Amino acid sequence: MSDTSPIAASSSDPAAAAAPQTQPPRHHHPVGRPPVLPPHLAVLRSTFGYLWNNGFTPFSLVRFAGPFGPHLTNFYTTRRFAHLSPEEIDRLREYIFHVNTGDTPAGEFALNVLLKFRAYAKMPLKYRLAPLFGRVPVRFVYGDVDWMDSKHAVEVVKEAAPEMDVEKVVRVVAGAGHQVFLDNPQAFDEEMVRIVDERGL
Repeated sequence: MSDTSPIAASSSDPAAAAAPQTQPPRHHHPVGRPPVLPPHLAVLRSTFGYLWNNGFTPFSLVRFAGPFGPHLTNFYTTRRFAHLSPEEIDRLREYIFHVNTGDTPAGEFALNVLLKFRAYAKMPLKYRLAPLFGRVPVRFVYGDVDWMDSKHAVEVVKEAAPEMDVEKVVRVVAGAGHQVFLDNPQAFDEEMVRIVDERGL
């Protein structure tokens, strides 16, 4: 396509008709329009969203797998918690499997109650914690490689209690992911002791 526009050709002004009108540069994804997923990925996302909204979670697959369920759980735990000893991994695998596949897997069902698809909160803590600041001691503890970003907790504190020391309220433990107490138990314990000491307890 030419980068001049013939739109002025219908003008009664000869000068306007003669002057080329330069078009703005064309962009694949203009501001305000997010990239479109390929059709197969869009179908997958819609399918997973439908399943999630109807009570299915990743551990539903473990339950449906029958005797292969423990193997799926083992596949996850041996990779996610590779830093643990074999004995600790075995115990954790047993715990995760039975908690999420028992007669009433309450921990798993809680995910659907608390979270939307893609782990967005249905009732964000941001709006529920604000009234508690100043009345109840609040501390956030994250791992430095946590999939949840600590900057959101910082924003909550700054908005709800700007007079508070953000560094005291939001703590980040080095060498830990989302399960801080498992990924770096010693550093987590030390952080808990510091928090308790700060409260004079």
